[in-house]
Amino acid sequence: MGFLGIIPANKLAAFYDPKTQQLTLSAEGSVEEYTGGFRFRQVPWMGGFKFYLEAWSGPVTLGIQPYAFDQSFKVSMVPFPKDVIIVDANHPNGVPVEIHFGGLKEPASNYAAAAPSSSDGKAVQEFPAPPQDTINILYKWPFEVQHAAEVPKLGYINIDFDKRFLELESAGINNGQIVWKFNSLETGNTQIIISVNGGIAQYTYRVVKDVRIFVLDEILEPGPVITQDKNEAEAESAILSYLGRVNIARRKVLEHYPDALLYKAEASTTERQGVTSPKALGHLRAIFRVDEGTVTINSTGFGSFGAAVFKPGNIVGNANVDWPVGMDADEADQILKKEGFNGPYTALTLMKPSYTGLMDDIYVFIMADGIEKWVNTKTKKLITE
Repeated sequence: MGFLGIIPANKLAAFYDPKTQQLTLSAEGSVEEYTGGFRFRQVPWMGGFKFYLEAWSGPVTLGIQPYAFDQSFKVSMVPFPKDVIIVDANHPNGVPVEIHFGGLKEPASNYAAAAPSSSDGKAVQEFPAPPQDTINILYKWPFEVQHAAEVPKLGYINIDFDKRFLELESAGINNGQIVWKFNSLETGNTQIIISVNGGIAQYTYRVVKDVRIFVLDEILEPGPVITQDKNEAEAESAILSYLGRVNIARRKVLEHYPDALLYKAEASTTERQGVTSPKALGHLRAIFRVDEGTVTINSTGFGSFGAAVFKPGNIVGNANVDWPVGMDADEADQILKKEGFNGPYTALTLMKPSYTGLMDDIYVFIMADGIEKWVNTKTKKLITE
């Protein structure tokens, strides 16, 4: 586990060096074992400075370990406040810590209950996190997190994650969305937290995304399976089938394009050697026909999806997939293996190729050697001609 939260402190201190304009905060205390990523997180505070003392913790143990942590900030403010407000687990409403100038003193200990600050600072509204998302991802499989790029004047967006579990590979802006691309380093449960600062508007709100990282063996074990008639909430506690994932994409698109029709769904893997189960195809893209254009939606995790993207212009060729589909990909995979094709594949597409004369939905397996194998969802047979 890796979850971000405030931690207790037995000693707190603050020091300001006017020559370097560095504000240094210090904390000492005891926390659970396997706690790391200590930090002081600054939040808007009119007329002064306010920080949250936080760390990533988990898994839960019975052990306790001491810690001592310092962090410096480049700040310039005239007149400089007499103290800084620090929020920790022992002082959830914040406690004023005197700022020492010209020399760092020993951290003061045994603070009384939190008292009002002697500065003239006023609290800035910090909104609670909206309802959480859950992102299910395969271990070592890249995934994306997105958030609207718009911020108020002088505002900014931060993203926090536990570096023991996740690695940030890239970040950029696409179609008005900030897109962060991650890869996983460990299995387990952790979080990604997006913080939006309102700038002049003087507010902060946080979006918390729970991340579940698992290996392929876990999703291949017997257990409940989400099929095409289930919804995203149910998917959080069960295994997603191929059509279950397509259905989540479909529902997200229908929220904005009620007349959208599924053109095709494509699942793929970056593993060059291929995979032997549809559930191991970690990335899924679904394409829909809409009035005067197409809509594409890409998975950001195992069963979670980014924003739907509209593109003008009609698609030529192939028919729309009949929904609901009469057979899931796992059954098609078994048909393929019964016919002696046990080799791995790198992609699996659900489509209706009307140009062939077929009027049924089919699954197209792209084998690791580049050969295509088609399975008819109506006859439930391998197409050999």
